[in-house]
Amino acid sequence: MEGLRDTSLKKGENRSATLKKRNMDMEENRKCAEMAKEKAEIKFANEDFKGAKRMARRAQILFPRLEGIAGMLAGYKVHLAGAKKMNNQKDYYKILGVSVSDDFGKINKKYKKLAMLVNPYKNQSKAAVGAFKLIGEAKDFLLDAQRRKEYDLMRKQARNEISETTFDEANGCFAEEIAETTVCKRCGGFYVREGNGVYAKGQCPNCNVLVFVRY
Repeated sequence: MEGLRDTSLKKGENRSATLKKRNMDMEENRKCAEMAKEKAEIKFANEDFKGAKRMARRAQILFPRLEGIAGMLAGYKVHLAGAKKMNNQKDYYKILGVSVSDDFGKINKKYKKLAMLVNPYKNQSKAAVGAFKLIGEAKDFLLDAQRRKEYDLMRKQARNEISETTFDEANGCFAEEIAETTVCKRCGGFYVREGNGVYAKGQCPNCNVLVFVRY
């Protein structure tokens, strides 16, 4: 009986030690997450949106329940999307994170979801005010049927521009756009390009080189 009691006591002590270590690890993660969160705000203030997003994501991974981290990350993503231009025009679809084919209902639903995350009254991040304005601007633009029609036409014209070239540093291959096909400047082979957004990709059937083409 004495041996059983000692074994039971030892198991209880081990469990207690394990829980204590786990709590200490969680506290350490929380502190590291807070530091990453502070660094994210500094990077954002210096207009390093990518760096801010990276640090905020690190904080979220370290401590998912960190207060305000979801809204902060959402704000950074909105600013990143807003900084990307297409023909000197903001990409409102990217700002809201919606597809060109989404109807007014889906766009409005996504706006409301983002608005809850970046609302300056709830979100204390430096990104909140600007992000809230950006998604509001995007929503007003895309829910206006006439303006959206003209905007989509501009996007289509930009996508179908002829003789736009780019160089893919990863594989050293030039590619030239011709309507809906692409010609590989390494071997002259033609192929249909694929992809959504600003960048399309395709693999040349002759030299098997993967190229990325801006459009």
